[in-house]
Amino acid sequence: MPTRKTKSFLLTRAPTSASTRSAWSHRNQLLECVPSEPLHARFIELAREHCHETYREPHTAVDLRVGVRHMTRLVTRWFGYSPRVVVGLIRVESVARGLITSRRAMKELAAEHGYPSRQAMNRHFRAYTGVLPAAFRKRVTQSVMSGNDPQKSENGLSPEARNDRMDKSTSQLAASTLVEEDRRDESTAKSLPVSQSRPDAVRTRKHS
Repeated sequence: MPTRKTKSFLLTRAPTSASTRSAWSHRNQLLECVPSEPLHARFIELAREHCHETYREPHTAVDLRVGVRHMTRLVTRWFGYSPRVVVGLIRVESVARGLITSRRAMKELAAEHGYPSRQAMNRHFRAYTGVLPAAFRKRVTQSVMSGNDPQKSENGLSPEARNDRMDKSTSQLAASTLVEEDRRDESTAKSLPVSQSRPDAVRTRKHS
């Protein structure tokens, strides 16, 4: 059985190909599908448990009690993406939820998710979403502030009223699994080449 000393790349070094953007666009289909087998469910569980740290592929394989190559074949079959991309996707989604549901500083969010620096988190986050964390937070906040009345902006609210309105809206946004981002991602996914669209590997039914 391999040990934790196995040498490998870091998951914080996200790939720059369109695969990460495609995975982000289809994150709901990828992460909410019914697991096809026990190892499938365990892989998702482990990735969520370790989303606040750098989770290397050899570590995942050890926890699954399988070899790295075998795990890579299984994960690619289940999701259409490598373990590195899927684990990174879950980590970035956790960062996105933190941006929406709290006002914590970027440096604090980076440390909470195991990034060595804010810059490392920025690179990883942008590789998946196409925007920096600060821009993501600003866009969602602006959407919340003008959600009920398009003509009413935050400029007309006092700081207390603005914070109160934000607090009431963030929980609803989190529960809808980043709906505002999904609307934009649907159009992005349509423009991707066929090879980068939703993988055929994801064919399992969602929870009813």
